[in-house]
Amino acid sequence: MEGGTYLINNIMYHDLKSFKYGFHASNLSGVIGYELSQELNIDSYIVDPVVVDELIPEARITGIKGIERRSIFHALNQKSVAKQYADGIGKNYEDINVIVAHLGGGISIGAHRKGRVIEVNDGLLGEGPLSPERAGSIPNDALLKWAIDHDYNSIEANNELSKNSGLLSYFGTNDCLKVEQLMENGDKAAKLVLDAMCYQISKSIGSCAVVLEGQVDQIIITGGLSYSKYIINKVKQYVSWLQNVTIYEGEKEMHALNVGVLDLFYGKISTKSYE
Repeated sequence: MEGGTYLINNIMYHDLKSFKYGFHASNLSGVIGYELSQELNIDSYIVDPVVVDELIPEARITGIKGIERRSIFHALNQKSVAKQYADGIGKNYEDINVIVAHLGGGISIGAHRKGRVIEVNDGLLGEGPLSPERAGSIPNDALLKWAIDHDYNSIEANNELSKNSGLLSYFGTNDCLKVEQLMENGDKAAKLVLDAMCYQISKSIGSCAVVLEGQVDQIIITGGLSYSKYIINKVKQYVSWLQNVTIYEGEKEMHALNVGVLDLFYGKISTKSYE
């Protein structure tokens, strides 16, 4: 699905309810929205779902035929802050190139070229930086050995990689503030892992700059971890030479849902159809 505002129709409802394309809490929003729309006899919509896919063909290819990279990321918040930045400089989202880093329990970093996210790491599983809860990219041989040694099936391994890894694996907490407090109290391991997370975030931002061929109007950082001065300053230290950095603290997702539907009602955009 490309980005936009979609009417929740019967097809979408049944695909979400049956988990046809995946099992995730975000499925519930479309299910609840559809059932409310039927009860109240009104339309309901989704805006920029996590499976927004605008990748260029080259971004899909892996080293194994039959396996392609997936586009699963914080699309709603990423596109929202990119549009907010564009509005702030008097331009349209479709006229700018930006790199957006959503830093939260999961981390996704996208290259936005003229209104489309042409490259982004899979923010759910297996790619990009380590995060408070997720493992990020792992060397293939080490990952296979880890799964075999723990006798994990695919579901169990996915659960560990997406919910029980990252900072949680090292320190027993996914609260970045607590890990920073450990660092401030002299815990060298806490500093090393936090610095490694910032290092990996910065590498991903750099790779997006390459995808955009250096034509980057701004680097934008958002999400819950953007409240951390330590993380922001560390990432800026690595990437500020590429372009200026704008911070939108927290998440703008409820605002983005509102704007996505209001723009539809005011005739600024058209409804997109799920088929």
